[in-house]
Amino acid sequence: MPEVDASSDAPVETMRPRERGRGDDLAFVFGFGLALLLIIVLFSEYRAAVIADGDFGIIWSGPRALLDGLNPYDPAEWAAERLRLGRAPRIPVYSYPPWVALALVPLGALPLQVAANVWTGLGLACAALALRALLRAHLPGLSALHGLMGFALLASQPGAATFYSGQFGFLLVAAISAAAVLLREGRPSAAGLASLAFPAKPQYFVLAGWALLRAAHARGQARFALPAIGGSAAIVIIAIARDVNGFSSWARNVATFRIGDPIATTLPAAFADLAGGWGVVASAVVFLAAVGIGLRFDPRSDSWLAVWTPLSLLAATYARSYDQVLLIPPLVIAAGVLAKRSRRTALLFGAAGAALFSFGSIALQLVADARGREDTGVALTLGVFALVVGFLWRTRHEAGT
Repeated sequence: MPEVDASSDAPVETMRPRERGRGDDLAFVFGFGLALLLIIVLFSEYRAAVIADGDFGIIWSGPRALLDGLNPYDPAEWAAERLRLGRAPRIPVYSYPPWVALALVPLGALPLQVAANVWTGLGLACAALALRALLRAHLPGLSALHGLMGFALLASQPGAATFYSGQFGFLLVAAISAAAVLLREGRPSAAGLASLAFPAKPQYFVLAGWALLRAAHARGQARFALPAIGGSAAIVIIAIARDVNGFSSWARNVATFRIGDPIATTLPAAFADLAGGWGVVASAVVFLAAVGIGLRFDPRSDSWLAVWTPLSLLAATYARSYDQVLLIPPLVIAAGVLAKRSRRTALLFGAAGAALFSFGSIALQLVADARGREDTGVALTLGVFALVVGFLWRTRHEAGT
């Protein structure tokens, strides 16, 4: 029998799967394509102007230094390399850990502008394919949400900033989306391999990685742990063993500095800005309360991942607004949970989530520009977390949702 919509008693299956899939695909292509056209028109010139001096220029310079026979974690050699490229160093050594520099050596072999286009194009393609798979798995037949989520990914402050800065966000969206889909399909080993992208920015995935492990164990898919933990550990150990001094230099000059950044998009930075010395206490209380809420959800359910992904972003010791693109996958998963009960509720949630993500992020960026600091941008992560929890709270004990 067809599933019944709890809100209208109308059959959910009104089209054949192939017809429904075609409509979903068209909606996604339209939404994603329209947003991509929009950001290209609005930001392509700005991107070209800032790509060398911005984040991608730094991302590319690390592997480029390795290919030039220099150590990007030696302050003198890093400064010389950056100056040779016409850029004064802002941080004493390469900003990313050694395993990132090693992994991106093929990128460093390309000229900067070519590398930037390859990097962004690859990231966009991976994000589109993985998000499309996530939408197919969780929201079949709800074409409006396919279009909305595809549009919101790019037509938002995090999406636009990832595009013009050349950051990792699109690839990380692809990784978390692929891991969630593969785990749902009962392919834990493949899901574990997808998670090997997480060490690129480990601060965002401490809790998300644990949540995936917990979900895999609860679902009887413990094989996820071998490639996820073993693979990540191997990547990190090999990179550290290759240059122990380089890792310690990165930890001293970058990791400790980033943790204390007073304008980062993190709970401690935002609460310290608002409440001074009491900010650390307030942020700890809010975070622990959020963890307590997250633990109330059944790890066998999709609701678990929808809640713990934004919660993992709240746990980040260093964050910037562009990496909030990672909030799109939990919105999709949460809408899918709701769609099992009511298509109408799923549509309402999806529209609210897309609006919060797109318009809310833009509004928060306007506030950040006016204040000269973006720490209060963490309100977007808090807002998505609250929205997901609020809509899914009734499903917290249901293993199949």
